[in-house]
Amino acid sequence: MSTEWLNTDVLKKQEARITSETERVYGKARYGFSRFALDGIDLLLHGIHNLRNVDDSLDATGEFKNYEMAIRTRLYYNLYHVSLTYKAVYNLIHQGYYTEAAILLRQILETLVTLKYLHKQKDMDLLNTSWAGHYGYKGKKSKIKFITMFDSVAPGLYHHYRLLCDMAHGAFAAHLLKIRKRDYRNRTITLDDGLVFKQQEASYVVNQFVVYLYVHLKLMIVVFPEIPDHMPRSCAMKYHRAMSKLDKVMEVFAASDGSMDWYATVRQLWDA
Repeated sequence: MSTEWLNTDVLKKQEARITSETERVYGKARYGFSRFALDGIDLLLHGIHNLRNVDDSLDATGEFKNYEMAIRTRLYYNLYHVSLTYKAVYNLIHQGYYTEAAILLRQILETLVTLKYLHKQKDMDLLNTSWAGHYGYKGKKSKIKFITMFDSVAPGLYHHYRLLCDMAHGAFAAHLLKIRKRDYRNRTITLDDGLVFKQQEASYVVNQFVVYLYVHLKLMIVVFPEIPDHMPRSCAMKYHRAMSKLDKVMEVFAASDGSMDWYATVRQLWDA
């Protein structure tokens, strides 16, 4: 244990060490996570900022002309912020903030499941009230619960999602990725001194990051078919390379005993 008092300067040194170790373990080359994850984020940024057509989506009364225009608009705003959220998660993973990365992944998963559910239901009132949130839309608020949406697009995934919720709400689960030592006899645990590189804990967030990014990239192409049509060659090659690598990662998940149950449920997100 270090005799140096923990402070922000110490955290900064720990962040640098963890970044180096993460890039060594997960790979900074073209086919390593530390590289292809950035390619995936780039594709979201390119698609939503540079390649998407700008719709004339509202009628004279300010309402959406049709459901296609509504879902395109909703997904645009979602991808606008989620592309930056992915970069924030990427940064947190590479600096050892695994719990904090998991908390942001919870928000990514919630919006992803909501979008998949809305895209499937094609209900304009449901979309409007969902988008309005707690403020409501024309006096109405959405009464659809997350468990309903999860069970519609990925039955069984809600069980795994609840752990992310516990982390976000500060329950004991918020410490699961920060435990240095367990003493089962005395029923005590010792927490990390600041930030520590942990491959197993990092993998918990990396695996989810990969799957949710994969689904967002596929959903973007489905809702905005003009994006692949307008891609320059360099962007198209990057898309093919990133998706091919993500496909290979999925094969690893499917064959791994430690993730088979989770993977079997989460893969429904792109099958739905």
